Formats: sequence, C-alpha cells, structure tokens
Amino acid sequence: MWENLFESIIVSVIATAITFLLMSLLIGFIALFKYIFKYVGRANDQPAEAQMIIEEALPSQPRAENVDEEIVAAITAAVSACLEKEAKETGLPVSGFVVRSIRRRV
Repeated sequence: MWENLFESIIVSVIATAITFLLMSLLIGFIALFKYIFKYVGRANDQPAEAQMIIEEALPSQPRAENVDEEIVAAITAAVSACLEKEAKETGLPVSGFVVRSIRRRV
C-alpha cells in the first residue's frame, strides 16, 4: 500500500516538474516575440529615397477621365445611405465606407 502511495507521489512530482518546465519554455518563447516584432517593425521604416524608388516601380492607378466628380459623389452618397439604413435596421454600427475608384464596364 505504501509503495503505491510513494509511486503516485513521484509520478505527481515528475508531472508537475514537466509542466513547469514546459510553461517556462513557452514564456521564454513568447518573450522572444517582443524582439522579433521590434525588428520587423523597423523593416517598414524605410528612408525617403527607398520609398520614392518603390513608388516609381509600382504602377499607379489609372484615373478615369470620363467619370465626373458629381457622379462619384452621387454613388458614394447612395451607397452610404443604403449602408446607414441597413445598419439602423440590424442595429449594427455604421461603417466608414469610402469609394476609392469607379470603373466603367463596357
């Protein structure tokens, strides 16, 4: 009887030790993310020259010459009104909808 009791105590101590060891490793691994994300964030801070080179290399969005600004405003207002009406009916917050481009399909 005492042998089983001592054996179960030893198993419990070993299981607790393994748990604390793995939790310590997990805490250390999560702490490394602070340093990893610090360096990843610096990758986005590029010098002005590099930013200009990137902007020149990327193709710019073609601006539709035959679309009137009043049409864009009317479409934006109509979509916004529909979304606002839908938000009131469902009780959801109104989204900050913005029309970025309008393309005419032929």
